[in-house]
Amino acid sequence: MSVNHSYFSLDWSRVPDVNNHKDFDFLFELIEEEAMPDWIGDVPFGSQVDNYLFSSWSGFMSFKDWFMEARDWMDHGLVSNFTSLYQDVGLLMDDSYSYVPIKKDITIQDDWILGAIPPSDVKSLLERCQKIDVSSIASEFQKALDRKPLDLFVSGKTVRDWVTALHDGLSAVSEKNFGILIGAA
Repeated sequence: MSVNHSYFSLDWSRVPDVNNHKDFDFLFELIEEEAMPDWIGDVPFGSQVDNYLFSSWSGFMSFKDWFMEARDWMDHGLVSNFTSLYQDVGLLMDDSYSYVPIKKDITIQDDWILGAIPPSDVKSLLERCQKIDVSSIASEFQKALDRKPLDLFVSGKTVRDWVTALHDGLSAVSEKNFGILIGAA
């Protein structure tokens, strides 16, 4: 069975109420209802890539294994910006295979929660994402993919689209001044 990640946008003013619960079961019940409250919802990542690239632990591991070797062939300045952004937003593990996205303000001790990104950090992540030169990213990844293919990413364009889709999701959440919860099941 594969682990999948879920990204939810959350009105951060609700965090004190959320922290009053013993676990996140009440959120799952709200999410499963037909009329989900307007203070929680999915992060609307762009449709440029399959949502698999934002949810699959197997996909994260495959990319991480490939990237550990391939990044040595890429421009380190460009790659370091990509790497730090993707680690903070929970889409890339660090060199020791640790999963360390931003996790603030949520005090519930629940195995489901992997990350909690307040609105100010969502805005910061968005700004960092906007600074990534997507054409250069596509070119760098294409060179590495030419050297060592990875089925998950057929071309550098796929990585460019992944960055663009992340930007769309961060932008939509930031516009609402919401934060992001990252969970795994």
